[in-house]
Amino acid sequence: YADIMIGLPAETAADVNATREFIRWAAPDVLSFGMLAVLPGTPLYRQLPAEEKSKLDFSTYAYMEGAQGTNLTAMSREEFKRVEREFVRYFVRPTVKRQLLNDTPADDHAERRQLAKDLRRFALRHPIRYWRLPGGARGLSRNTHDLPPRAVQ
Repeated sequence: YADIMIGLPAETAADVNATREFIRWAAPDVLSFGMLAVLPGTPLYRQLPAEEKSKLDFSTYAYMEGAQGTNLTAMSREEFKRVEREFVRYFVRPTVKRQLLNDTPADDHAERRQLAKDLRRFALRHPIRYWRLPGGARGLSRNTHDLPPRAVQ
């Protein structure tokens, strides 16, 4: 199990890449991902400049989305958005989909078929990125329990 967070104070793009490489090396069965959320009443919130605090809107706050607009990293806002988007799109989402495929009951054919389809599409569009996910190419072999048979409706 790996629970990771990005967006930490003074974090750099190299730090995010190091996190990705560590997860590849560790190859956890479960990956949980989050963005730093600077919440009112926390030490980080108290340290925010007034300008940053004024940008935060907690009226629409959702736990899974974090507090939008906060960038405490050493990266510019644009660079952080790019690094975060690539990290989620090319690493977190496919890793979690593969985990869901492995954990979805064999008799849930529709869910397994959709997850397998999504993974195949990702692997075809981004083969090197797929092979570099934790666990390598596990998940597309017909010789494993990962994929439902195509004939099953």
